[in-house]
Amino acid sequence: MMDYGSMLKCIRGRFGHCYNVASYYTKIGEWLDWYKGFVKAYHTVVYSNGITTPSREMFHLNMAKRACEDWVSSVLSEDLNIVISSSNNKSSIFVQGSKENTGVLGSNNFSTILSDNLEKMFALGTSALALDLDGIIVDTDGNILSGKNATIKIKSYNATRIIPISYENGIITEVAFVSETNIKGKTYYTVSSHIKEADGYVIYNDIYNANYQKVELNIPVLSVIRTKSIKPLFVIMKTNIANNVDLDSPLGVSVYYNAIDTLKGIDQVYDNCVVEVINGRRIIMMNKCLLTCDDQGKPIAPQDMRQSLMQFFGDDATTSINEYIKDFSPSLRSAELDAELQNQLNMFSSLVGFGTKFYNFSISSGVTATEYAGERQDFVRNAGKMTNMICVAIKSLVSEILWLGQNILGVAVNADAKITVTAQDNIIESDDKEREQDRNDVKDGIMSKAEYRAKWYGETIDEAQKKINAIELSTAQSAE
Repeated sequence: MMDYGSMLKCIRGRFGHCYNVASYYTKIGEWLDWYKGFVKAYHTVVYSNGITTPSREMFHLNMAKRACEDWVSSVLSEDLNIVISSSNNKSSIFVQGSKENTGVLGSNNFSTILSDNLEKMFALGTSALALDLDGIIVDTDGNILSGKNATIKIKSYNATRIIPISYENGIITEVAFVSETNIKGKTYYTVSSHIKEADGYVIYNDIYNANYQKVELNIPVLSVIRTKSIKPLFVIMKTNIANNVDLDSPLGVSVYYNAIDTLKGIDQVYDNCVVEVINGRRIIMMNKCLLTCDDQGKPIAPQDMRQSLMQFFGDDATTSINEYIKDFSPSLRSAELDAELQNQLNMFSSLVGFGTKFYNFSISSGVTATEYAGERQDFVRNAGKMTNMICVAIKSLVSEILWLGQNILGVAVNADAKITVTAQDNIIESDDKEREQDRNDVKDGIMSKAEYRAKWYGETIDEAQKKINAIELSTAQSAE
């Protein structure tokens, strides 16, 4: 595991400054454990059987990951719409592709990367998407000599791999991304630092060994790339929650950080539920005189031990059959435990921003997300903030892709094209109000019909105008 204190020292020595709170990454590590579903210090149960003190793993529901999955499903649906408006369709094809060409987003499997990236953002508070150029040629100073054969790669980073270098008002302007690799059994860290200099952003790739000493390896990594871009070639995404761990940190906070005590409560109750069932199994007690024995003198149970528990007792029973066979079937506290588990789930869903009653527990279906009539306002507001943040980040990423395409790859695209990103989330229908407002703007002459079609139908301005002309021509011909 990476020693953050040592890594921060390396980056601070390289650039003179960086976010220098190593303890924050310890906190991120705790969130990661809850996301994975097993926190050793909490989920290891030590008990006594009267002779020894063995341990076992607590039964758990892993609701931390479930909450992150549900957040992604709520704010990111298949209706994510990216519209790139320019004088021709080449910009949109370059980014999103066509039937013959998958574009930069498609070739990088962007929809899967984005979903995975956002889930880890909700879990760990922060995530990032960075653009990398594969196949460029640079001189000894890092100036790009040729990018005509280059391809744009989208890399995803979670909070454990993001170290802010410069930031202001919570906005990260310079950052280091750390990647871990293993070569011949030895661990190395590649640190890609995006630094803003006088002529634009410069990417420095430094390699450190397990002792955090800078080394050089014979691997295809450019040590310096001078992009000349005034735009950062990365986007940082954070949960839209005020950070109450470190008020001055540029990093975000996990959606379940303030619900960890409730996560413990959920797992404690669920563990009790399972243990209750195990301890509540039917026990059949039989006198040994009713059993046959094997060659070694061990009693042979008359039925499958997995179906019922057999216990044997002495030979001093009376002649009554009730003294030879006894049946013990303890009653279960199912109703009480189920009710308490539902209480814990209600508190948890409220604390992670869903409002109460988002999760419903039943024996038949387990834990499910529910549509409920009331108490949705918290969720609506939180989902709106999260969705807006995602749309802004994607818009910036697309803008950066277009800049690289025009200025590095030499593709005939427009780096200044107008970009609109909308996402119809799966819970709230706020886009309906916006669409109705746009219709009124068209009626009032504030918005053109072509702009309306481009925004809501995913067309370019030219495509939209051609379709409008065709519709108007058809209407005019019909009138004649």
